[in-house]
Amino acid sequence: MNRQDITSLLWDSNIRIDNLIWLAANSSDICSELEEFLEFDSEEAKRLLGVEPPESTRDFEEYLSDRYNEGKVGYLVKAATPSKGEHNTYTWGRCNLKWFYFETWDEAAVTSALSEWAEKVRA
Repeated sequence: MNRQDITSLLWDSNIRIDNLIWLAANSSDICSELEEFLEFDSEEAKRLLGVEPPESTRDFEEYLSDRYNEGKVGYLVKAATPSKGEHNTYTWGRCNLKWFYFETWDEAAVTSALSEWAEKVRA
């Protein structure tokens, strides 16, 4: 599956990737998006990474180091799909959002999981 195929599939499925974080790239310096995820979406972090993050941002580096040692070096993806708005029409002004974790960046698996989620949310 090439980039054009993925883009078309996501476009046709009304799915947007709002955030993509490669955990392995954050082993020595944590990006602000990952820090925000751990700080403000701790329940999602626990669901996806198996352990609730610490309350203090100062402890995030050690927390991530432990996750790396457990093999959690994949990708966090925050997906969005439009919600029904006024007049029973879908709008990007109100979105359903969900975080996903993928061990590898397998385009077919990623697009399949996101498409299944979007269909379920809009059903």
